[in-house]
Amino acid sequence: MTAGKTVPELTATTPPIVGTDELVVYRAPGPLKRATATVFSDYIKAFYSASGGSALVGLLQSGTGAVAETVQTALRRVVYPEQYGAVGDGTTNDATAMQNAITAAAAANAVLTLRPGRNYRCATGLTIPANSTIDFQGGTISTAANISLLSITASNVTLIQPKLRGPSGTYNATSIGIYLSGTVNGAAVAPTFISDIKILEPDIQDFGYLCIQPLYVERMVVTNPVAKNFGYGFMVTQGTRDCVGVGGIFLDGTGLVAGGDLECFAVSWSGNDAALAVADPVRYPNSERCVWFGGFAKGFSWQPFDTHGGVDCGFVAPVVRGSRRAVWLTARGNILGPVRCFARDVDAVNTSTQSATYADGNEQRGEAFFIGGAADTNASTRAQGCYISGRATGFGGLGVTGRVGTLGAAMVQYSDHACGMDVELINPYGAGLQINTGARGFYRAVIDNVQSPGTGVSTTSPRYVDLTSGGAQVVSVRLDVNLLRSEPLLNNYVGTRAFISGTGLSASSVTFTRFMSDPAIDLTVSQDGIALGEYPASFLLSVAGIDSVSNMNVTIRREGPWAIMSSTAIVGGTSNSTAFTLGTTIPLPTYMRPSGTRRLYAKVMDNSTATWGEAELSTGGVFTLYRDMVGNTWTGSGTKRIYDFTWRWLV
Repeated sequence: MTAGKTVPELTATTPPIVGTDELVVYRAPGPLKRATATVFSDYIKAFYSASGGSALVGLLQSGTGAVAETVQTALRRVVYPEQYGAVGDGTTNDATAMQNAITAAAAANAVLTLRPGRNYRCATGLTIPANSTIDFQGGTISTAANISLLSITASNVTLIQPKLRGPSGTYNATSIGIYLSGTVNGAAVAPTFISDIKILEPDIQDFGYLCIQPLYVERMVVTNPVAKNFGYGFMVTQGTRDCVGVGGIFLDGTGLVAGGDLECFAVSWSGNDAALAVADPVRYPNSERCVWFGGFAKGFSWQPFDTHGGVDCGFVAPVVRGSRRAVWLTARGNILGPVRCFARDVDAVNTSTQSATYADGNEQRGEAFFIGGAADTNASTRAQGCYISGRATGFGGLGVTGRVGTLGAAMVQYSDHACGMDVELINPYGAGLQINTGARGFYRAVIDNVQSPGTGVSTTSPRYVDLTSGGAQVVSVRLDVNLLRSEPLLNNYVGTRAFISGTGLSASSVTFTRFMSDPAIDLTVSQDGIALGEYPASFLLSVAGIDSVSNMNVTIRREGPWAIMSSTAIVGGTSNSTAFTLGTTIPLPTYMRPSGTRRLYAKVMDNSTATWGEAELSTGGVFTLYRDMVGNTWTGSGTKRIYDFTWRWLV
């Protein structure tokens, strides 16, 4: 002991000797002068109690380079809600205890760890500060109130396997599982983004609005979520950027009834719906550079995967089952169109019957794929550079309650020239590919076995490609419809058409670059002059006047103002007719008919006499075949034939 120092008395508040390099001697207090071991033991316990004893005990890990620390430092790397009074019995209101635990864990740079199997009930929402990590470890945070259960308004937050339960899946705009938000600043000033958010393998159910709502968030990652029974969507963003989602199962969105539709999403990369987004896009930015990879969605009354606005946002290989739609690339707030948004390798199947409807009365079938801006007034309102590829089975139909007309399984409108689709449409209802007002771009489709849309429409005839401009111009569309196939059942639909067009189409609007079809398909188009370029097509042409009415397959194509029709078939039989006609049952398609009567040559045979006959083509698309070029009538008996031919005329 250092000379001259006063010898202190050992008391109940004297700390034990820790970390000194000299010998310290204490005078024994009164009780210890009597040398009772019990009193000394109580003294030691007082200092090594729950109030701070762990800070007085050293810890050194084994191995080279280990650094000494206290037991308290080591233990505080993991925080449990129970250490702050949480019960976790699913009944007790643990909100205060949970908030204290969350705040303390963040301050200590520790991980808040929930106990497996416990349910921490919270009557009020919890705020997650910056630099937080919460590991749910099988524990649950739940609420019976319509609140934002977890709110994140700061950066660098990680939630590991968050398991959240809300009060109900019935729509309620204040019921949110995880609410994330940056700060909106002044005019012409970009928002302050929060960043580096990780939500890993969440399991979120029973929230009336959104499971996750990110506003002005950047560098967010969401992996393999499970989401069920939510009122509006799993995740609808606003002004997010550089965000990624992977995988996930999205089930049973109950939907918000809005404008006669039951709206519900799985994932929507969206902009701000406010009109201010147009006047001040810096302050209210679009979502940018956000991609979701994979994901399985089932039972959606709206479109599970969607961009409302969005720049360079999209989806890769999503799977959709039993939902009204699949992927839509649409406008933001009905004002600004999506820009360079995409959906690739989509796999969508809808097995709903024609009569199946949702609670709002809408059919459970609609447009699987849709590219569309808000208007055609200027480039910013159109869809710009958007693209969809994939397969859809069993989509199309009527869609909206009270709608007259049909919906295509794939649809495009208000798009620019850089937009396109490359899709396979199997068993579409009503129409396969539908080209609407203000459409531009290049669209390729394989369309197989179109189905009748039902009886509640203006026409019950299904169609493969529906050009329904509704009075406004389809500006410049190139169609590469490289295969149309018909099943025998389709022939029961009288008047089935390959193409049906509306008003407002000009002769330069639509170009077919390549075209083939099944011979059972009628290629009638209801308006002249819409098809340019070359599009070979097999066509069934009836022949009347021979003993048994025969049919012949011909190939027709359009080359600028010229129509070309050819056949290698030989049609023959016996007849006593003085003339016979081609096309009485199914005349030439409208776009192939001449403006005036045309006379064409054909090789024919009349009762073993081969000769050059004459075919008269009327403006109604019907051929009348004469025995020779001077109009002599056919003999009254014997075999009649028409041989292979190629005819060419001006339309």
